Amino acid sequence: MGKIIWIEGIVGVGKSTFAHILSNVTGITFIQEPVDDNPYLQDFYEDMHRWAFPMQMELLYRRFDQHRYAQETDGIFVFDRGISGDKVFADMLFDSGHITDREYDTYIMTHKVMLKGLTPPDLIVYLDGTPETAYQRILKRDRDQEATLPLSYLQNMENYYQPMFLDKQEGFLKDVKLRVLDWNKDSLDDRYLAPIIRSLGIGELND
Repeated sequence: MGKIIWIEGIVGVGKSTFAHILSNVTGITFIQEPVDDNPYLQDFYEDMHRWAFPMQMELLYRRFDQHRYAQETDGIFVFDRGISGDKVFADMLFDSGHITDREYDTYIMTHKVMLKGLTPPDLIVYLDGTPETAYQRILKRDRDQEATLPLSYLQNMENYYQPMFLDKQEGFLKDVKLRVLDWNKDSLDDRYLAPIIRSLGIGELND
């Protein structure tokens, strides 16, 4: 049975970068977020209200499949967002009126059924960076689909993300080990990262 690590935090904070470094340093397998090849992504950015629900369902199914593969396969796997992080976006889209009541009920029902078939992650690493820090990093990485993303979106996202993970709002996560890392430094170089990676106790997950 595999061991699973989720890297969590708001958009732009540096989850994929940290997961990639963690994978390179420790040799564990990095399973990347299934976003770029989502067939609904471009449509979503062009008409969020029309495509929010099918895009979120597509992400949910694929996130579930990735997690199930990892839990059934020997090794240690790191994800740059887990299935609970995905729910944050569904909650935001529902509250902003882009997902209807009926669609949200379907999403939540599917999410709950899927969780019954999954084991919780063994470790959650929460990258605690301010929305302002994440916004500056988004500007630097210069992705087309994020070109119009306002700072207010990240500030709102933080209000959803922190209760989910810092307060372990979802029962699925209540017994999961949580590490919160200050992720506001301008330069996350090897000298800064090396002791952090050692402190996570990745090797202990095999015990």
